[in-house]
Order: sequence, then structure tokens, then C-alpha cells
Amino acid sequence: MGASPHLLLLPGAVVREPSVIAIGNFDGVHLGHRALLAVAHALAGELSAAPYALTFDPHPAVVLGGKELCLLTPLDERAMLVVECGLAGLIVQPFDDAFAHLSPEAFVAELLQNRLGAKGIVVGTDFRFGHQRAGDGALLTALGEARGMRVHCVPLVTDEIGPVASRRIRQALSQGNVRAAAALLGRNYTLTGTVEQGLQRGRTLGFPTANISPTGRQLPAYGVYAAYAECNVLGSGCWPCVVNIGERPTMNDGRGVTVEAHVFDRSEVMYGEKLRITFVERLRGEQKFSGLAALTTAISGDCASARVHLRAGGA
Repeated sequence: MGASPHLLLLPGAVVREPSVIAIGNFDGVHLGHRALLAVAHALAGELSAAPYALTFDPHPAVVLGGKELCLLTPLDERAMLVVECGLAGLIVQPFDDAFAHLSPEAFVAELLQNRLGAKGIVVGTDFRFGHQRAGDGALLTALGEARGMRVHCVPLVTDEIGPVASRRIRQALSQGNVRAAAALLGRNYTLTGTVEQGLQRGRTLGFPTANISPTGRQLPAYGVYAAYAECNVLGSGCWPCVVNIGERPTMNDGRGVTVEAHVFDRSEVMYGEKLRITFVERLRGEQKFSGLAALTTAISGDCASARVHLRAGGA
């Protein structure tokens, strides 16, 4: 679960082989993104080129709109997911004011052709590029084909509500609806972080937890979840657990928001290790109990409920 070797950071990285470039933010690598990547993979086969995904960091909405944005997937996880879709890697273009002022013509000539050696380009039909978002799919097609590039504009993937989009996944997670998020992602939502030493209150109650603080990530709504945990010290595989997200109002310890996983039937110490949590089902919202005895009873019930959900094949 370390940094991905398939993450290429511009401007230092240069693609020296003919390429097909799928362009997008790819936050979440959801079903819509996967459709784009599938077209890029197929086109690369036709053109005897290497397929790559190109993304931007920071997210353009942060630079252009001054928005605070919690990401679904950090860059290293995006790279891993992109490679799982059959691509060679994820290329990251720094998105700053200078890049935002690049003309559509320069975007195609300098970035796509000269630096990335693109023989093919794949984008969604809503793609915009260049200064003040002046470029669209039609202009990209004209500019690209004038330089010998094949350009594909892929229709958006939709469901009964509308286009699959990262904002919809964030909204579902903010409501604690991890199942709806999973339906849009095509996989269960995950959080990864380094295990920190807490106050060991859970251990004193008989439910030791591994605590992570995944900064900059979209957290599911406060509450308790059935989930799976992965960590090197646990060995290979996914281990069933119950996860609490919130501020622990019964404990009132002032530590702010934490993500705490109690892994069933395991006792390994995980401090300093990377832990990945895969969310399956929300069991309840965050509650304040009358005391530690009531809290212990509730946690016991949460564990039993989580075991039932996970045995039922919720993953």
C-alpha cells in the first residue's frame, strides 16, 4: 500500500513511447471513468501505443473556483485503480495559474503532442480545456486530428438519476450511504491511512481499535459501519471489522474526528502501519450514550450486526 510506481509526475516525467491519453480528473475512478479508460485501452491496441490516464493536481475546481474539496482517492490510489483497468499509468499535470492560462492550441501541441507523444486522445463529452475552458470536444477533435491524433469523445455513463459523477459519490458518502457510493464507483469505498496511537479507551472496554486520520479525504457520515480491513501485519486478505467515524461524544476526549476500526478476532499492534478500510454497510449514526456501560453494550451489538452483514456477502 505504498506509493504507486505507475504515478508519473509532470513536468519531470516524459512519455517516450507512442501513447493514447485518457484525460480527466478521475477522482474515484468510478463507472464513468472506467468507460473512458476502456475506450483508451482499446484504442491503444489499435494504434500499437501505450494507454495512459492524464489528470490534474490540485483539482481544477480548487484553483479556478477556490473550493475546498475532499477527494475520493489520492493520486497513488488513483494510479493503482487506473492500472487495474489495463492502463500503463497515471500522468499528473500540476494545475496552477500558468497552466490554467494555456490556450487550447498550446494544450494540444505542447502537452499532448510534444511531451506525451499522443497518437490518440480519449475524453468525455463534457470535457473542457484551455484558458477559460474555451476548448470542447469538437475543438479537441479538430486540433488533434490536424496533428495526426485520433480523438474519441465518450458519452457519459448514466443511471436513472443522471450522469455518474464524483460529486454524487461525495453526496452519498456525506449521507452515510456507502451502498449508493459503491454502486456509482463499481466497488466499495475505501479509506487508507497510517495507524496512530490513540488513548486506548477502546482497549479498556474490550474493543481495541486501529485509528487513522485520512486528511483531505471524503469521510462517510459520522456513524458505525460494517467493513473490511487490510494491513501488512494482519497478513494477506481482508479482515472483517466494525468502524466508528466521529467525535466519540460519550468519551468526550476532545480529539476531534477519528476513524477507528475494531478488527474482529485479531490482536496485532498496527501503529505506524498503513491500514485500508473498505466500507460495506452503515449500521447506525453516531450516538451519545449515558455512560461506558451503555457504550460497551452498543459496541457489542454493533459487532454482532457487522458480522451478520459481512457473512451475508455484503462485500
